[in-house]
Amino acid sequence: MAKPHQNNTRREHPAREGERAAKRLAQSHYENFSVGSFLLPRELRQELYNIYAFCRLADDFADESAGGVSRSEMLDDWDRRLNNIAGGLRTNRPDYLTRTVDRYTAHSSLFTALGETIHRRKLPIQPFRDLLIAFRLDLVKPRYETWEELLDYCRLSANPVGRLVLGVSGVKDAPLFALSDNICTALQLANHWQDIAEDYQRGRIYIPADIMRHFNVDEAALEERKFDEQFQAMMVELVHRTEGLFITGRPLLDQVPSVLKPQLYLYWGGGLAALSAIKANGFDVLNNRSRVRRLDRIKLAIGALGRWLLVKGRMM
Repeated sequence: MAKPHQNNTRREHPAREGERAAKRLAQSHYENFSVGSFLLPRELRQELYNIYAFCRLADDFADESAGGVSRSEMLDDWDRRLNNIAGGLRTNRPDYLTRTVDRYTAHSSLFTALGETIHRRKLPIQPFRDLLIAFRLDLVKPRYETWEELLDYCRLSANPVGRLVLGVSGVKDAPLFALSDNICTALQLANHWQDIAEDYQRGRIYIPADIMRHFNVDEAALEERKFDEQFQAMMVELVHRTEGLFITGRPLLDQVPSVLKPQLYLYWGGGLAALSAIKANGFDVLNNRSRVRRLDRIKLAIGALGRWLLVKGRMM
């Protein structure tokens, strides 16, 4: 009697599936910098991909709904999954999300990969929760009155990412976190200035209202994409303030563990390159897409490679 056919195909662990999905997401989405360059050790690069996937998808949820599910519901689901990770850490079980099924993306195992990263690198949960608070703010707070109010938003929406990046290499020093916060806030602001027109179409304005009034720029100018001397002067001021934050955070690049130096240079340089792209367009972000040019990306890669070679030379 013939034996029944047995399927010996073993299903890959969800964490490995999630890692591949996170890597694809990081490499396919436009950013001003490489999320995880080849100059990083492979295992560290993957940790950054896993963190990026959480941030990228949650940010996308705040922008639009999917599959008939509201943006708020999607963020609620993300929050529940994050709480599952926290519960897994308390019970020392890194595989707590193996059977999770994601209703909103094909990447059902992303949280399993993220959970392993958090468990392996002993990352705190609070920075992830702060990010979700920021994404929820995007649903209910479309305007900011002052520069300080906008910086408060960046403390939730940007600074936690930098602290997680430092955390994967074991950095826990408050002074380095403070430098990182300046760079991350500047990166967030550079993105906002690039996307002023797109954000307005989503109903959001990140330019502080008091700055708009100072330069005699109203919301009608954004609606009509009216670029004039007043708008240009306002953009010059915004870019100048953002450059100041990049400069203030610059010492971080010399003080982090050697393994992170080339990658942080890419983040820092990519943000400044984004501001340079705005300048190259005459500050007209309403009618031109200010994206980092290919040549600038090559220059950044060469600079990062130089730093990587320097680190390698010192280790020999």
